[in-house]
Amino acid sequence: RFFETWDVAVLQMCENELVLLPFESFWGTLERDVSLVVPYADIESVKLIDDLLNVVIDIETCTGGVRLTTQQKGLSDLRISGIYATQYAGGYKNWHAENVQPTLEALSELGRKASCE
Repeated sequence: RFFETWDVAVLQMCENELVLLPFESFWGTLERDVSLVVPYADIESVKLIDDLLNVVIDIETCTGGVRLTTQQKGLSDLRISGIYATQYAGGYKNWHAENVQPTLEALSELGRKASCE
């Protein structure tokens, strides 16, 4: 049901879980009172699939799957969704471009470390 309401979300890797926070594109804010939480212990596998201009993140858990899409690093400044990841205060910075590759690498390791009981 989470994905029926929200098209864009911010993925945060916490100590023991993944947290998806919906991004309200009209206001440019995060909806902190609504989130999707996936404990690392529930993750069976994570597959990364290059799909044209995106990377598909396919997460399989004990109870089902979550399929996410992120834009490739090099396209972050060129696509509308990249605007949400850009900061101009104190100088130009695109946090998506800076963090997407290390995040994808960390995600791909999750299914190898955790398994469902």
